[in-house]
Amino acid sequence: MKLSNIIQALKENKDQVELPVPIQNINRLYKWANEFIHSGTREAILSWMPKIALDYLKPFAIGIKSSSGWNALNGIRFSCATLESIREKVIELENSEVDSQKWVLELEDSIEAEIIEELTK
Repeated sequence: MKLSNIIQALKENKDQVELPVPIQNINRLYKWANEFIHSGTREAILSWMPKIALDYLKPFAIGIKSSSGWNALNGIRFSCATLESIREKVIELENSEVDSQKWVLELEDSIEAEIIEELTK
């Protein structure tokens, strides 16, 4: 399951979801983290940024700190119906990606078959 699909489903249900961190900021940090990690950037000026991002996302990951301490139940809040809506949207997004991947594989197989046919003539 891709985190981007979960974020997309949360964004589509944002009016029914109470988050300790705005979903648009979560999405921006997710995109930034992907760039940071996959680009191999290790410049000294950026070395403090992952710590800041993690500190910012802490309430999203483990809940909001209350008078009794940290509690995961104080984080994301939504109804059971909203949870079902989010779950269905994630499944829909995952399935559409699988379908498009199948199409690409079928296309590649088709092209490969045509090449083999041409070579064996």
